[in-house]
Amino acid sequence: MANQKQDGQGQRNQQREQQRQAERQQQQQQRGQQQQGDRGGKQDREGGDRQR
Repeated sequence: MANQKQDGQGQRNQQREQQRQAERQQQQQQRGQQQQGDRGGKQDREGGDRQR
């Protein structure tokens, strides 16, 4: 517990790093899904580009 109080900044850095890793994993999963479901995926991507 004492370590947590002293190392508040380290905790924040860990949280940031965890967020980055989670985002990377999501991106990798999305890429995998696009490759797997190319028939429907192309339509999704085109629709998404129009919305953006």
